Amino acid sequence: MAVQTPTRSCILCATPRTGSTLLCALLAATGMAGRPESYFRKEDAAKWTARFGLPAGGDGAAGFGAFLDGVLSAGTSPNGVFSMRIMWGSMEELTEALAATGAARPGTEAEMLRQVFGPAHFVWLRRLDTLAQAISWARAEQTRVWHRLEGAAAEAPAASPAYAFDRIHDLTRTIQAHNEAWQAWFDRNGIVPLSLTYEELDEDAPATVHRVLDALGLDAAKADTIRPRNIRMADEISLDWAAQYRRDLATRGGA
Repeated sequence: MAVQTPTRSCILCATPRTGSTLLCALLAATGMAGRPESYFRKEDAAKWTARFGLPAGGDGAAGFGAFLDGVLSAGTSPNGVFSMRIMWGSMEELTEALAATGAARPGTEAEMLRQVFGPAHFVWLRRLDTLAQAISWARAEQTRVWHRLEGAAAEAPAASPAYAFDRIHDLTRTIQAHNEAWQAWFDRNGIVPLSLTYEELDEDAPATVHRVLDALGLDAAKADTIRPRNIRMADEISLDWAAQYRRDLATRGGA
């Protein structure tokens, strides 16, 4: 890689609809905790490739190395701190790519990540109310509205949300499986992550950012100078769906 290895890094491990977009925005707003994005989400590869000014279809070690350089440049703040967000479905793909292209020497998954991203601090963001998480995920899939920002024009939904027991139930099981997979990954790599919850972030965002900055050895007081722009999307429809789901689940004997 041509880009210098970060002095330290924050790897935010999550599942969808846990408030990770909000936390990423707040960390970036500090100006010293990197610029976390989902750089390794397969569906966004073309977007990042274009943004980094790289040719499309740059496969192989050289292509992946150039992509990594772009990621490090984009995700590192002026003080040398790099941050990224990664969902469970992308972690295995990333570590396999690091090994296959020679971007990192053989080792444990965590060792390979540290070779590329420097001394890594792992943050695990979860949502305690996994039913609310599944409902939020299901609604966003239908409407295609994943986030709303204060002061920004409201995005028109692609469709009106409609309750669907089977999809919500499938997503609750997906969330459980991914949470269990993250726990197994941390255990396998000997990592005790900084554990955060959506509920903590929703109740006191500055305090949550304070904990991350403190873990990174940065000036945690910077957290007091930022405020979230993201608008909370849960509403009465979400509550109604949760009640309906519980009734349906009981009727089906726990599915």
